[in-house]
Amino acid sequence: MPGNSFNNKVCIVTGAAQGIGQAITQRFSENGALMVYALDLNHEALAHAWHDRNNVTPIGINICDRDALSQLVEDIQRQYGHIDVLINNAGITQDALLEKMTEEQWDIVLAVNLK
Repeated sequence: MPGNSFNNKVCIVTGAAQGIGQAITQRFSENGALMVYALDLNHEALAHAWHDRNNVTPIGINICDRDALSQLVEDIQRQYGHIDVLINNAGITQDALLEKMTEEQWDIVLAVNLK
């Protein structure tokens, strides 16, 4: 990506504690994003990954919690007036064959990966 391609953009990245989400967050941060909200259920990993970036705000949050997400979006819009980029990167699997998954396990996979 060319330098400053995200200049003054407000970004949200889910699943930002490791892997692809962490790499996306790093790229936004390095390429001029005004603020990157790095979301993940693992707050400790987020804090460790992003403690040295002043334009990354790590937020430990369950992305299945609609009320918490709605409040976060309201807070961001109140502070910045806009959200420019949303990367829905979070995803999970269960250690079971589909035919052996309980309904509860399947509901969790669908809630994180599709909702």
